Amino acid sequence: MGGTRFVFPEHQNTLSLEVKNTSSLPFLIKTQITADSGEVPFIATPPLFALEAGHENAVRIIRTDGSLPDDRESLFYISIAAIPSGKPQSHSLQVAVRSRFKLFYRPDALQANARTAYQQITWQLGVNGLVLNNPRRITLR
Repeated sequence: MGGTRFVFPEHQNTLSLEVKNTSSLPFLIKTQITADSGEVPFIATPPLFALEAGHENAVRIIRTDGSLPDDRESLFYISIAAIPSGKPQSHSLQVAVRSRFKLFYRPDALQANARTAYQQITWQLGVNGLVLNNPRRITLR
């Protein structure tokens, strides 16, 4: 994968990610978009594909339906499982790995503020330690 966090801007229809197999063995790749709670208005395609050794494939994240808040980012997860293919040889161990990456849905209303929002945060030394003040109170869903 090309990162650990991905941002899906509201004005885009899709987001493409590259999945690369750097090993010498082929894998079966399963992709899925999940959330901690509620419905997920995204799908990952292809949901299941074979990835040969040394090759890469694009996974597209597509927004389907559903309303999302336009005053804050929403958090989802990209789940990618890499399952070894073939029969294990004697005295060998095959391991399937599932990775989970953060997917942020960013409304267009936040685009202009995202680059400068950190400048509004103030720091003060208080009696009990450091006090952080975020006047915008931007929260994740």
